[in-house]
Amino acid sequence: MKRERNFILALISFLVAICARGDPGQDPQKKDLKPEEIIQAFAAKETEFYGAWIQYTYRQLADIRVVSINGVPMQDRLTLVSEVVFRDDGTREVRPLQRRGGLRALNWTREDTEVINNLQPFALTAKDLPKYNVAYEGKERVDELDCFVSCALSGNPYPRRETTSFRNSKRSDR
Repeated sequence: MKRERNFILALISFLVAICARGDPGQDPQKKDLKPEEIIQAFAAKETEFYGAWIQYTYRQLADIRVVSINGVPMQDRLTLVSEVVFRDDGTREVRPLQRRGGLRALNWTREDTEVINNLQPFALTAKDLPKYNVAYEGKERVDELDCFVSCALSGNPYPRRETTSFRNSKRSDR
């Protein structure tokens, strides 16, 4: 509980520090940022966030409920409690602590538990940025904040420069 509270306090401090410094997109002198500069600045902040995130141990709770099957009300419930720890080398380890309840209406497999345990926030760090095709879509106002909207497509096994050279070689073959 104390670790969770410390994590929340650190996260709040981190967010307050970001707000205190201001967003370059909100600075009147920097309104004409190029999309690539916005994406790079975002990746830099995500790298900073990821570095802070891996310093903490936290408890993860998954509550799986079957509400109904084919319209028939059910009350099946499975609760999984795990501790997430980051090792010195940055790898993530999930330690199961507790499993309560059970599911009679469906078959819960070890693979299902693995999926739950390996859910983690997506951080588009500067190191991982070349693995994605990130497109700037424009600005949007959300809750009185001006936001930058972008789309990140994954699934490309090649870094951007290898894909470009592959495309260029295909064009030269025509």
